[in-house]
Amino acid sequence: MAQRRMFDRTLVMADEFLELSHAARTLYLTLNLMADDDGFAANPKGIARMAGCTAADLTELMRAGYLMTFPSGVVVITHWLLHNSIRKDRYRKTMFCEEYALLSVGENGQYVWADETHPSLVAKSEEEEEKTAQDSDFSANEPSQKSLVATGEDRLGKNRLVQEREGEERTGQNRTEKGREEKARGAPLPPPKKTGMVVKGEYQNVLFTPKEWRNLVADFPTDHESRVARLSEYLKISGKTYDNHLAVIRKWAKEDARAPSHQKASYDLADIEKLLNG
Repeated sequence: MAQRRMFDRTLVMADEFLELSHAARTLYLTLNLMADDDGFAANPKGIARMAGCTAADLTELMRAGYLMTFPSGVVVITHWLLHNSIRKDRYRKTMFCEEYALLSVGENGQYVWADETHPSLVAKSEEEEEKTAQDSDFSANEPSQKSLVATGEDRLGKNRLVQEREGEERTGQNRTEKGREEKARGAPLPPPKKTGMVVKGEYQNVLFTPKEWRNLVADFPTDHESRVARLSEYLKISGKTYDNHLAVIRKWAKEDARAPSHQKASYDLADIEKLLNG
């Protein structure tokens, strides 16, 4: 692997880059020094800690378009090819072949997604996502007939359909009483799974719309999987249900942030070189 790294002066002196926080700029330069010959870094969280930065600084870089992240936790520097041109006799191909295959090089020489979508997301249009979100809000309060049949909750079969068409209220009363019995036994009904949802967690009980999952990865690029695992275990143990799992994770993150933390260290380029050279 090549031992020297270069930076495109036009990029790092641009107003857009200089408007980033000092910590985010320090982290960006450190990641460039630590990345492999294709611009991939396997342990961005550890590198951030070494530079005295946090996950919030990683998120800032990703939202500004300077980093691209993968579900595996690996990140790649978006403008790597603009910074570095490595001789073939010194170049060593990245070990992250699966992640590399998801990228292509744009017209301006920077990395872009090969299929113009994040690899961990379900491909859907924005219009479809909005429709799914609206359907989710409705079905959270009133499960569809199809969901009830699939979970075995509809005990009246065809007779129930006839009664509904005739406008009888007996079915609604029976269903209300059944819900009360389930609650009294301490067995709340699981939320219905909607088509197109991203299902996560060890117990497959944490649900997101594709748009919500995209926002979760953006908010917590390095530890979103651990936060999902925490919620999945909590839902399994407590038996509770929530309409919006992304909102729960964000609420917990805010509560965690209120705990006292160590003051962030500040590094400049000279500090980084001393740290890397021992």
